[in-house]
Amino acid sequence: MSTATGPLSMTNGSRNPNANLERLNAAVSAIEELQVQVRDIKEKADKKMAVLRTENEILKSSVEELSEHVSFLATMLGVRNEEDELDGENGGSLSEIDPTLRGTSEPVSEASSSANKLSAMELSFAASKSKAIQNVIIDTLKIHIGTDSLAGASLPSFPFGIGEERWPKNPVDQKPYMRFNWDTAYNKSPNAEALEKIFNSLRATGAKRCPAADEDLENICDNDLKERIKDKFVSMAQEFKSKRKEQARIQELEDRHAAAEENLDEELADEPAIVITTASRDRASKNSRVSSKLKARVRKRVKSGYADPKYDAAFIVNAMSDDEEMQTREGEAKKYISRAPDWRSDEFTKLYSEIDAIPDPNPDAAAKSRQRLRGDIVPNAIPPKAKVVSTRVRRWMVKPELLNANEDWMISGRVGPNGKAWGDEEDPIEDTKGKKRKVEPNVLAEEKVFKKSRNVKGKQVVLKEKLDNVLGGCNADELFDE
Repeated sequence: MSTATGPLSMTNGSRNPNANLERLNAAVSAIEELQVQVRDIKEKADKKMAVLRTENEILKSSVEELSEHVSFLATMLGVRNEEDELDGENGGSLSEIDPTLRGTSEPVSEASSSANKLSAMELSFAASKSKAIQNVIIDTLKIHIGTDSLAGASLPSFPFGIGEERWPKNPVDQKPYMRFNWDTAYNKSPNAEALEKIFNSLRATGAKRCPAADEDLENICDNDLKERIKDKFVSMAQEFKSKRKEQARIQELEDRHAAAEENLDEELADEPAIVITTASRDRASKNSRVSSKLKARVRKRVKSGYADPKYDAAFIVNAMSDDEEMQTREGEAKKYISRAPDWRSDEFTKLYSEIDAIPDPNPDAAAKSRQRLRGDIVPNAIPPKAKVVSTRVRRWMVKPELLNANEDWMISGRVGPNGKAWGDEEDPIEDTKGKKRKVEPNVLAEEKVFKKSRNVKGKQVVLKEKLDNVLGGCNADELFDE
């Protein structure tokens, strides 16, 4: 049986030699199809994972942006972080956080807690705007600086190079008076340390010194109080620097006066010539006459009500009137006739009238000056051209009706804008070729609160572009519904 069966099986296999091969090919095809399916599944899974990761990054970025806004609002409202105070391990308690909860063991609902916080914020904000808080801050600063006034002229400058032990001392406790560096920001040394002392003094003795501020000091939070102290410092610094600038300007006028007397006033010597009606007069002679008159007005200006820089344009060569020489007898001193142009405004005319009426503070120089007589007004006169704004007459110096009738004067270099001191939005800009406008830095400007937030928004744009590339044009919901 066995011998018969063996040969029979071999015979059947040999009769279908392709049967095994077909089965093998079918198995290979099935495996290949399975591989394709697995590869498709893997690609879709990878794509879904990439989408989820990118969406997660976008979500985290959005949360970060919201956190920045919340932090900003909390800072503006003076809300302090109470997480640590609520933590029992740090010894915090609800009664310490909100005075309204003292003496009660009742649980506090989230809505009630939020209402109490809002109430505290409103009280702090109202206190920060009160006159009592303003007065107690001023009083504390006066005591620590050792001055009766916080006006710019009364504020002491920082004693550079002098040790603190040599600073003026408070006679009560013999401690050095506080000194600020008005050219340094409030959050930089030594100002940051000094303002912290002011804050501590207000918390410690402010209510005792100024009873009217007791309730407001109780209600105002630390952030709001520090903000008010900072605001006062910024205001004082601005006033100090403004006064210093004014004093420097007066000193500059006095220095120019002294230089003019010694014929060293190079600025006046470099002033361009004005337009005159007598064409035969040479430039050197004309500049000499005008400069002499201008120097006399500069000397008188220091004693007048026109020392403010807003009137500088009235004290340039181009603003002076032309002087015509009078015919005199032989042996008599030369005399001049001053003829003002008809384009001068009433305010400009009044300025020169008041300046000329002031006695010359330098009698010796006045004695050397030529006698000038006021002549007839020059009709149909035109303001002189000037290449740069600093040597150009300004709009306030010219009659409005003439400016309206001659609009080209403002664009042809004859008349310049007034500037901020006269109510303009900005100061005149030099328009010489190649000269760029000077932009004044704001040294007291606060940091941009949402700078990081803007960076976050930029990051979100990049992430959303990345998500679009990952999706390849398909919809994310359809991708996960498959």
